[in-house]
Amino acid sequence: MSSCRNLLILIPVVSILLIAFTSCAARRKATKTQTEILPSPPPPPPAPHQNSVTNDKIKVVTEGVLAESADEPFVIVEEMPMFPGGDSELLRYIGENTKYPENAKKNNIQGRVIIRFCVTAKGNIDRITVLRGADPELDAEALRVVGTLPAFKPGKQGGKEVPVWYMVPITFTLNGGSRFEIIGTDTLYSFTKEMPVFPGGNEAFKKFKTKNVNFPEKLKSLGIEGVVLVRFIVEKNGSVSDVRIINGVSPSLDEEALRVAKLMPSWQPGKENGRPVKSISMTTFEFQLTPKITEAIDENTPFVVVEEMPRFPGGDSALIAYITQNTKYPEVAKANKIEGRVIIRFCVTDAGGIDRVSVLKGVDPELDAEGIRVVKSLPKFKPGKQGGKPVNVWYMVPITFGSGKPSPLKSANIPPKAPPAPQGYDEVAVFKGGETAMYQFINSNLTYPEAAKKNNISGRVNLRFSVGTDGNISDVFVTKSADPALDAEAIRVIKLLPTWTPAKLAGTAVKTSYPVTIVFTLK
Repeated sequence: MSSCRNLLILIPVVSILLIAFTSCAARRKATKTQTEILPSPPPPPPAPHQNSVTNDKIKVVTEGVLAESADEPFVIVEEMPMFPGGDSELLRYIGENTKYPENAKKNNIQGRVIIRFCVTAKGNIDRITVLRGADPELDAEALRVVGTLPAFKPGKQGGKEVPVWYMVPITFTLNGGSRFEIIGTDTLYSFTKEMPVFPGGNEAFKKFKTKNVNFPEKLKSLGIEGVVLVRFIVEKNGSVSDVRIINGVSPSLDEEALRVAKLMPSWQPGKENGRPVKSISMTTFEFQLTPKITEAIDENTPFVVVEEMPRFPGGDSALIAYITQNTKYPEVAKANKIEGRVIIRFCVTDAGGIDRVSVLKGVDPELDAEGIRVVKSLPKFKPGKQGGKPVNVWYMVPITFGSGKPSPLKSANIPPKAPPAPQGYDEVAVFKGGETAMYQFINSNLTYPEAAKKNNISGRVNLRFSVGTDGNISDVFVTKSADPALDAEAIRVIKLLPTWTPAKLAGTAVKTSYPVTIVFTLK
């Protein structure tokens, strides 16, 4: 079980929170900008470079997907990358160089932007992407400041310098510049001058986790794995309280992480001016299958990133213009005021043709169908190349259908947006019978699409869904596609899931989100 080190430091004007390798503190309240720096869990395909253009009806964003290469970055290594001068200097650098965009400030736009980047084997910053955006201006500022970082001392694995993933969530808020908040007569610090320390230090914390964490065998057999992020409070006397999940993987793994976190002995509390104070910390619990299962790669499997990416005749602007001019807002959808963002994925073949067109994230059958139609009508690209040879390459096109012209700014007469509600949950969502029963339900209701069967198509469909405060399933979408027919069937079955017992925070039901993988195999 991998662990990490604790570090939380006060930065003037801009508050920054570092989670580098295992634990830290976090609070997204009463600061202008907060930054957490975390080693990334196994990464999803990163958000790509974007260009956009709009007309009165449709907004089109073309995206070339950036991801794996021959030197795929590590998630955790024996010796993590180090910023010149150490973590405190990294925090100070980002804090001093992040600027709250004036338009966002004027329109009371707040939110959390998650940036992922790679520290290369040479220590340079590379592959900077938005994993989760909040607003175009906030996203751009977060990208800008991370892009200015000087070279790190590179990470090492087995004594060899290797590329390593890092994540930087930056929260933009307009509630002042304090690094603590007053709750009743108590003061809760989001970070302290002297950080809380596990008894015995980080190595002792690693051993504690290794000894106490149990990876349920039933989940191993189902192939469920991931990294659970836990937040907790270290009281003035060092005791641990208010343990909650910030980012979960599955109900059982979340429950195990909560159980072990609640077993933690008293910490050495954080201090301000030499006096113990109440403060927030975080840590991760990793549940990884060993050995790691890898899928065989067929020579015709599309690349995600190549040395020379596919190019539309006339470039990206011409591609955007083509889709904008040729996309028609379905009349029925327009009449019923159906709006939303459809994400279409397609393959640019080694001959430059368009193939394997599918909906990665749908909105409505008619909008989805129109997105597929216009993408299938695209003329040939100049194919992508790897090693000088034309190859198949994945591409994505998100198309936003709206009834009016999109506007990046809010109207001045709109009431200010309320601060975000406290994140996380201390009681996990429950499917009756657990994950085993859930997968049994899925398998018993799954129908192999005849078209896929006829064409000998199989594969894994990765999805994400939400469990609402009423326990109902919503927000079902594909995060990794296998085939349009398989994707549609996977979505259909997940939407059939019966009501769950919702997750709770301090006794109040909260909305949660979980990933799930459905494997289609022809016998």
